[in-house]
Amino acid sequence: MAETIAETIDFTYDTIGKRLSGEGLTEHEALLAKDDQVRVQWVLDRLRPYRRVIDVGASDGAIAQLLHSRNHQVCAIEPHPRHYNAMQVLDGDGQIDTFTISAQVAFKHLGPDDYDAMLIGEVLEHLSDEDGTDILVAARRLVDTLVVTVPNAHCASFQPLRQRDDWPDHRQHFSAQAVVQLLSSCGWRARVMPIVGDLGNSIWLGAVAWRA
Repeated sequence: MAETIAETIDFTYDTIGKRLSGEGLTEHEALLAKDDQVRVQWVLDRLRPYRRVIDVGASDGAIAQLLHSRNHQVCAIEPHPRHYNAMQVLDGDGQIDTFTISAQVAFKHLGPDDYDAMLIGEVLEHLSDEDGTDILVAARRLVDTLVVTVPNAHCASFQPLRQRDDWPDHRQHFSAQAVVQLLSSCGWRARVMPIVGDLGNSIWLGAVAWRA
């Protein structure tokens, strides 16, 4: 699967695409790289039935490009300035719609019949509880199905990574139960499962949720 992914991603940018490429990785990125392959495939498999997908927190656009290469219509939302150039490249070919504004603002430009499903991948842990709740509640107007991934705070391999200086700023930490509770409180019926990668345990949690 790694070769297939590598053939369809522009690896000019860091984060997800960089880790999948396997080039120029820090120690913790190298540790996560193989598990990224498993996680990304899990996401692609869950989104396969849905032709029109919103990618919230698209980062460097790696997953948006993979979805597009698999004939999905994609809207990529990524407000962080470090990914502005990546979003410009995606937008420049005219095949992936992009927003470099917050999800809450971007959602106002989208209609309830425009998309079928939404991916919120490695986003909620970076947000306050209030901002995460706002996004999940607002998403109910746009789609019937969510696919969510977050780091598993109870994973043994994740614990040392949380202590590293180069680990991204995480404002929340999630167990499977916490993911279910958050989604339920925002009007979603969720099924959460561990995404078991090459490390032999679950660094990531994955959830599929349906509008309650």
